[in-house]
Amino acid sequence: MALIKCIECNGEISDRAILCPHCGSPTDKTESMISSSNTDSKISVFSKAFFNGLLNVFIITAWVAAITFSFFLILTTIFPESRIGVFASEVIENSFDYVDKKLPFLKEFVSAKNDISLKESENSSNADSLIVQINSNGNKTYPVQYINLWGYQFYTSKVDSTGSIDIGSADKQKIAELFKNISFPASLTKKLIIANIDPTLVNTGDKMIIPWLSTNSKNYLDLQPQVGTYQGVYGGAVILVNNRTGFDLSVLAHELGHVIGFKLTNDEWAEYYKLRGIPINTLRNSSDWSLSPQEDFAEVYRYIYYSNSKPIMTNYGLLVPKFGSSDSILSPCFILADNLKNDWLKKNGTMELYQYTKESQERALVSIQSDPELQKCRAENITDEIFGTVVQYVRQVDEETRQFIKDVISR
Repeated sequence: MALIKCIECNGEISDRAILCPHCGSPTDKTESMISSSNTDSKISVFSKAFFNGLLNVFIITAWVAAITFSFFLILTTIFPESRIGVFASEVIENSFDYVDKKLPFLKEFVSAKNDISLKESENSSNADSLIVQINSNGNKTYPVQYINLWGYQFYTSKVDSTGSIDIGSADKQKIAELFKNISFPASLTKKLIIANIDPTLVNTGDKMIIPWLSTNSKNYLDLQPQVGTYQGVYGGAVILVNNRTGFDLSVLAHELGHVIGFKLTNDEWAEYYKLRGIPINTLRNSSDWSLSPQEDFAEVYRYIYYSNSKPIMTNYGLLVPKFGSSDSILSPCFILADNLKNDWLKKNGTMELYQYTKESQERALVSIQSDPELQKCRAENITDEIFGTVVQYVRQVDEETRQFIKDVISR
């Protein structure tokens, strides 16, 4: 061990020291360790205990500094021209210079600690817990991996021919980014598993560990996704994505809509039924996917927050022309829509220069959309092909429904 000089106080210190014992300044060894791109070496040098301990020292020091700073600031205000006031002003000025000099190191310190936290979240200290367990009956129990990214805590798993449950850093980042982009509440991810599964490799009796349950009941049975499947599990949720069809974020956004829909109260469901024109006696989960209010909620959530370009596939909400505000002239519903528009204009329209104003015509088109006869016609001719042209309608999400879902998420 050799002795070197501290670059701040000039005191003698060990060449292996990471902080000066005299003044607490970082050494060259510290900065080289922090700037190193090898995360494993960071972890081996900066243990979790060291970081937590040193961070606590920083926090306590910051509080003491803040109190002291406030005291000196009061002195400069009360005694602006006295010796005490001048001394206090010099202390404050020197403090700013010191913080400005040390700030880069503190940023690197926090960044290195975050890197270690991420590494620990992706590599469990208990390696055995990430190994697929083969049970005595030949069935398998699949573990899950804890993830903490972008402020979202969740679990992931994978079932494919590799034998690894790690879905990979890219997919983990995609999931965390999706949470952020679709305003998904962070509180709902803490008991959430997203599993990427090849259903051809899963047997009926296979299970998956549910980490928020007690040891004697950490599993459930249904691991057979279609394209995507949502299941409520003991106060949390499991989303299974069929990895043979590719990792589709649009499908995942729909399934996350189920997680939110599962939290709606009875009064909120009643309001949603009214907004979407769903008969009040309709069961929330129908055997017909397109007539299920729960599926409709998930579709509307996906449509609003992830992809307005993909139409809503359920059969609720107003049908509107896909390519414009009025029906195509080739549509069987064109004459009906035109007559309804003209009737509305005769009763409510405003004319200028012997023709109805543009504003009146726009209001007429909006007003006739909900007419029951027109909606029935559009439903019966939703994908008719006439002379090679497909006449298509899409389900509309009005502003009231958008605001309703935003209010649900915000609570």
